[in-house]
Amino acid sequence: MLSREDYKNYTDQIFQLEKKMSIFYSDCAQRLKDESIRQACRDLSAAEEKHMQMVKELKELFGF
Repeated sequence: MLSREDYKNYTDQIFQLEKKMSIFYSDCAQRLKDESIRQACRDLSAAEEKHMQMVKELKELFGF
């Protein structure tokens, strides 16, 4: 069974991963020339931002 600290560490790690991916896709969107790929990267970055919000809400439910 996972401890409270394990859950906190896990959600912290997931949040950081989502943040890193959002930045990565945003950076790709700025560097690429093909507009359709740029839009896909912007969409992926926005999805990662939504995931970050979901992790924040989960952390609040856990009381972190």
